[in-house]
Amino acid sequence: MGTVVPVVYDRRKPSRAKTGTLADIDDLELSEERFYVKLFWVPGLALTAVGGLLAIIFS
Repeated sequence: MGTVVPVVYDRRKPSRAKTGTLADIDDLELSEERFYVKLFWVPGLALTAVGGLLAIIFS
């Protein structure tokens, strides 16, 4: 418990390695993932709704 562990390591880009306690790393990963989910899903769902509405109107 509380051990510092490397989670991500790429020999080509060692500066991207993440270290810390497992709880800290999990929190960081989840917050980054939530940002990207919102960034791509919200506009995608809106465009799908607009496309469906246009399909109904013009069919």
